Amino acid sequence: MTESDISLRKTTLAATNPVISSGSVKTITSGNSSVSGTILSGGVENVLSGGVVKSTTVSSGGTLLVASGSSYGRIGGIAINTTVKDGGSAIINHNGAEIVSAGTDHGVTLSTGYLDIRAGGTAIQYNAKNATYIGITSGGTSLSGIVDHSYEWVGSSYYESYKGSAAKGVAPL
Repeated sequence: MTESDISLRKTTLAATNPVISSGSVKTITSGNSSVSGTILSGGVENVLSGGVVKSTTVSSGGTLLVASGSSYGRIGGIAINTTVKDGGSAIINHNGAEIVSAGTDHGVTLSTGYLDIRAGGTAIQYNAKNATYIGITSGGTSLSGIVDHSYEWVGSSYYESYKGSAAKGVAPL
């Protein structure tokens, strides 16, 4: 995934600083975006294919769902710089993407999605399974990830992992 993948997504800002409380479901549809949202315990934010969320915080008991794209390479929903607190969950489904370019991404689960860790970004305790693609570019950091049948690039090095811990470290500048 490149910067152009994101810049091609011209979206309408649907919400700034939304708070999604218990029992509420907020859906970000194709062509729309949400910035700096908070998902509280019992709340759900659903990002459909073509939707984008940025700087979302998922509190304990809250859920962020990033929807599938097509099986023909179309990217699904995109989450950028998500913070998942203990007990919260962010689930990136088939061809969905999580991009970490600033701050720390903690506790994201990916299933056949993309995790792109860029300069200044750190991914901690992520769970990648079923052919998830993990890219760690110059200056990005990966700590304590678990992978199962996934692919990982650290700088220019490539790793294929069938079960176990992801490569740890910082991609060289």
